[in-house]
Amino acid sequence: SQPITGSVTMWTVFQTVAPVFGLIAIGYLVGRTGFVSEAAARGLPEFVFKVAMPLMLMRTVGAARLPDVPAASILLTFFGAAAVTWVVAALLTRVVLGRGQADGSGIAMGSTFSNSVMMGIPLVLSAFGPEAGAVVALVVAFDTPIFWTWATLHLAAGEGNAGRSLAGLFGSLVARLATNPIIVGCVAGLLLQVTGATLPPLIDKMVTLIAQAAVPGALCALGLSLVSPELKGQAATVAVITLLKLLVMPAAAWAIGHALGLPPLPAAVLVVLAAMPVGANAFLFASSYNRAEASVSGAIALSTPLSMITVSAVLLLLSGR
Repeated sequence: SQPITGSVTMWTVFQTVAPVFGLIAIGYLVGRTGFVSEAAARGLPEFVFKVAMPLMLMRTVGAARLPDVPAASILLTFFGAAAVTWVVAALLTRVVLGRGQADGSGIAMGSTFSNSVMMGIPLVLSAFGPEAGAVVALVVAFDTPIFWTWATLHLAAGEGNAGRSLAGLFGSLVARLATNPIIVGCVAGLLLQVTGATLPPLIDKMVTLIAQAAVPGALCALGLSLVSPELKGQAATVAVITLLKLLVMPAAAWAIGHALGLPPLPAAVLVVLAAMPVGANAFLFASSYNRAEASVSGAIALSTPLSMITVSAVLLLLSGR
């Protein structure tokens, strides 16, 4: 198998995970102590969702560069694994957890959306070197629009639409996606990518400064949500999301990549990305639509420290040690 070029140990993983968990802890502490008001706690997720995250995604998608390996094979491996995990999450939501499929949209989003930006990028580059960057960029460019579209469709189906025509359902879905700030940011990035256009320097500097607040803002907002998480009765859901994200999705990515005959390096990168803990965008979706918000928050808080163990194991297995 492809050797890992960097020195990956439990300490390496801890150094990557610690800032993520630290930002969540800061959000929790300032909320728990009352240093930040409840109004600010409610406003921060809205700012991140409507302003900072869309601008960050616009820049990320606009600057993405395709890797040498066919993009279709990379996307099919990662999102095929996500689709398998999504279906399993939907089934477990109904059969095991006994929850409706409207909540299932948030649960499935939490079970598949990886913390690719804050943890995945630095960890992959440390493990495999800069040649892995193109694979990561391709995944990051597509994961948010694809997962938000899936989750929106899942939510629409789960809410029930009796008596509405097919045209009405389609129109409602298009309107929901077209007015979703996350989707708008990704579409803007794709336009920049296709046209090769650039923002004026002054505007680009402003966008860059706001975009830098997206990831830390989302993580602090997550920490604030844990002050009064209302986790009573959520243990089973949190466990399902965490197990699917840390174990099932990376296993599916390995199986699909092996079946498609991906070269060792991109295959390993995709497995590691799939093994990342639950990402903050899952929390943004859950909180925006009030669907399994407490469960997703708990899963992020649980999967992030657990990933120090599971991701270390994945990296060590991939390195052949």
